[in-house]
Amino acid sequence: MRKIVTFAIAIFLTSATSAFAQDASNQEMANQASTQISAPKSPHSISVEYDFLTITDWAWALSTAIAGIFGDIDDSMFLPGAISLMYGYEVNEVFETGFIFNFAMPDEDLPIFTMMPRAKLNFNSGKFFNPYMELDAGISALKNGVTPMVHVTLIGFEIGRFYLQLLGWGQRGLLYAGLKF
Repeated sequence: MRKIVTFAIAIFLTSATSAFAQDASNQEMANQASTQISAPKSPHSISVEYDFLTITDWAWALSTAIAGIFGDIDDSMFLPGAISLMYGYEVNEVFETGFIFNFAMPDEDLPIFTMMPRAKLNFNSGKFFNPYMELDAGISALKNGVTPMVHVTLIGFEIGRFYLQLLGWGQRGLLYAGLKF
């Protein structure tokens, strides 16, 4: 009886070891195939960001300060910053273009919608850390008309999917941060 149990255990261990070895071999072949057939990186991207200290924030603060000097105190709520949605298309490793839709509401009764095409220079595209510069120019629609609008990013960084502007000026703010998908 002991010989039968030992023989059964030996057969079980042999077949289990063989199955594990075959599974590991299949897994290794699948890994090699997936690295060879991996999908290329898409040149398209969508981003969402929060912009702080936009040009409309500065204009609202300046006009409120001047009005305050002359005794006209405005009690309306100040909503700093803006929200931007952005589409990007990487033309090549260095140049990216796209479109930005920006919404700001520096005063409770003054919504500002801005649409700007963009041109971006990437200095380390496709890597985890990518410094960049950007120029955006378009129009802002106010409740009483349309005005030209611009934004210049002198120093910005992409770190993985997160990005941050450290030095810029215009409708996307002095500082902004966002996520890129």
